[in-house]
Amino acid sequence: MKNIAIYSRKSKVTETGDSINNQINLCKSFAEFRFSEEDIQFNLYCDEGFSGGNIERPMFAKLLNDIENQIIDVLICYRLDRISRNVADFSAVLRKMEKHNVIFISVSENFDTNSAMGRAMIYISSVFAQLERDTISERISDNLFELAKSGQRRYLNGTAPEGFKKIRKKNNENKYFSYLETDESETFKIELIFNKYLELKTLGKVADFCEMNNLKTRRSSIFSKDSIRRILTNPIYSVADLNIYNYYKNKNAFFANGKKLFDGNNGLYAFGRYSKKTTGFENWIIGVGHHKGIISSDTFIKVQDLIIKKARKSK
Repeated sequence: MKNIAIYSRKSKVTETGDSINNQINLCKSFAEFRFSEEDIQFNLYCDEGFSGGNIERPMFAKLLNDIENQIIDVLICYRLDRISRNVADFSAVLRKMEKHNVIFISVSENFDTNSAMGRAMIYISSVFAQLERDTISERISDNLFELAKSGQRRYLNGTAPEGFKKIRKKNNENKYFSYLETDESETFKIELIFNKYLELKTLGKVADFCEMNNLKTRRSSIFSKDSIRRILTNPIYSVADLNIYNYYKNKNAFFANGKKLFDGNNGLYAFGRYSKKTTGFENWIIGVGHHKGIISSDTFIKVQDLIIKKARKSK
């Protein structure tokens, strides 16, 4: 009896493209042809709605566990990138399969680790899969950067920060765009964290205060020092007024909107803070969002000055 594992993955839960069922059927047909003279037992492992950027997937974890327990003889997938688009992750998985004598077959590329040439081609293809992923990521980042510079006041940074809700809406061209809306039930946490930092003056003490008072994130996690620092340094919480405009103007930031919009009625957004292309404030894009600011610009600037002062003192 040959135990054959079929692994299928799809980044989004949709009915289009190479669906989970299509991948499974193609792999089964290939296995029945390739091992036609042997008894076959299929084991299915399916992850739908998971990216190939890493291997943190529930059914893939179960597959790796079954490989270590020597339950699997052959692993078949539709394409190499169903396993991973990351070269390091893919190499680690391949070494694990080699260690436990598991044959790996990719149907689409027709690669088989039973031969030296097959193993070499699999490694080469995994390099190109990551190159494609990185190229797409850079292209998306460049497009977002240009959108931010255009001053369209969209929210472009992914998941909504603590204290906000992300709203999707259609524009006049019938295309969706995202903007933030203040979550009134969460804003008190943000105000408390900013005020407590000015009072206690260390991230650790603020984190301890939050834990002692059972103050948690909207996902019911504790506020760690890192999560508190991310909140305190995010301009999105500041009111967009002339005070904050002058603050970032003095730091040579790029402004997506004119000075008139900094009238105190809305909050800020800042794009490019974590981009590989940015090395200082001169590469930040500061704009006025649709959302209301939670923290006064005066308080926000005091917090930034204190963080910078403590960082210099630490060094």
